Amino acid sequence: MGCVMNKFKNIRFLLLIFLMIVAFICVPKSFAIYREKINNKVLLNISSSTYTVVFNGNGATDGSTDSKVCKYNEDCVLTDNGFTRTDYHFIGWAESENGPVVYEDKDTVLNLVLTGEYNLYAKWTINKYTVTFNSNGGTNVASVEKNYGEEIGTLPTTTKEERIFEGWYTGLTDGDKIDEHTVVYDDVEYFAHWSSYICRKATTLHTATCDSSGGCANAGYTESGSMHTTTITFGTISNGNIKTGDAYDCDVNGDGTYDPNTERFYYVKTTDNKAIFIYSDNYEGSEGAKHENIFEYDIALTKLPTKEQWSNVLVTFDDNRAGRFLTRAEVTSVCGSPATGVGGLDSCTFFFENTKYVNTNVGRSAIWLQKEGDSYYRIFTPERKIVSITNTSKDAARPAIEVPLANISDKVVLSFNPNGGEVTPNAKLVNKGSTIGTLPTASKNGYVLEGWYDALTGGNLITESTTI
Repeated sequence: MGCVMNKFKNIRFLLLIFLMIVAFICVPKSFAIYREKINNKVLLNISSSTYTVVFNGNGATDGSTDSKVCKYNEDCVLTDNGFTRTDYHFIGWAESENGPVVYEDKDTVLNLVLTGEYNLYAKWTINKYTVTFNSNGGTNVASVEKNYGEEIGTLPTTTKEERIFEGWYTGLTDGDKIDEHTVVYDDVEYFAHWSSYICRKATTLHTATCDSSGGCANAGYTESGSMHTTTITFGTISNGNIKTGDAYDCDVNGDGTYDPNTERFYYVKTTDNKAIFIYSDNYEGSEGAKHENIFEYDIALTKLPTKEQWSNVLVTFDDNRAGRFLTRAEVTSVCGSPATGVGGLDSCTFFFENTKYVNTNVGRSAIWLQKEGDSYYRIFTPERKIVSITNTSKDAARPAIEVPLANISDKVVLSFNPNGGEVTPNAKLVNKGSTIGTLPTASKNGYVLEGWYDALTGGNLITESTTI
């Protein structure tokens, strides 16, 4: 029995040896595993193992990127990215959807994994676009950078001499106005639009010589009268705060000039954020400003300037007229009431320029006011008052305009008092907050000009760098 058992054990031993030899021979050499001891550490080495890098678009809207098979222990160049994403650009590969970039496009990698698949995720950053602001002749404005789909936000401002900044538009001369909520989708340029100041303060005043036959003689403009002079001065130079009778020059025809001879107006009052001005002369339709003719009321209305003639006036009236007649209420509210007695308008003599108030040779004596129902009124200049009249009366058409306050220049008038001497010019316009600039030179016989001061006696010396 013991002999049989010994034989069985020998057979099992031989069978085990046989199986071990077969297993060693059949294992492929490409997957042979061996251990190597380095610095007392056991390292597992793989020969000829491969793995596959799979690329995930991670939000891509188009394209694909082929997987890359890499060998273990060999450098492997990643496949060139073929994904795209609308309004984004590719910046590299991450090891997770929300992870940081760890590999660049076509980067070289080594041993990402022993075998199987290894996923990389495309990383994107939103496109940035440049918004350029063309100031269209104004002060320079820096461009800004915005992300795709982002609102512009606070818009910059710019300034331009004698112009009003209207805002930023999509076109140089037209287009749509943008605001802070405008969204950026590409590189874009916006343009500043400007409007001109329609009116600005006058620096000189119109004068006339009183003829003894005119209405001015009865107002004291003779040498023996209370005015002690024959010179009539129309209107006033503004001293800062706008007031009735202040002289303004208004660029009504839009040619960019403010002609004190042909575009002189006088401030009457402000209503609904619009200043009302009265022209210094009468108007005769296609003939323009003229002194000679007078018309019945309905015809006089047709003689008021049209929008084509005074194209720079923003507020228009019936029949596309740029001017209208003043109302009786407007006149009496600033010149005093009652204004129906002789001399009732003596505080508003600026109305009377180029009329029989100056002399009888001018050829007209009255200015139409707007009718009230079936009642008609006029300013009767020889007697400086408002009178009621019939519609068959013939009077002059003197236009009044309405100008938004925003379209009136806020430049201040700096007047120069020569203090017994002579000076030219005797006034200039200066922007608020700016320096005076060039000062005029005054002369006086037997004296040397010491300079300009802000008071007749004493005061502070004014220089070109003085800020107003």
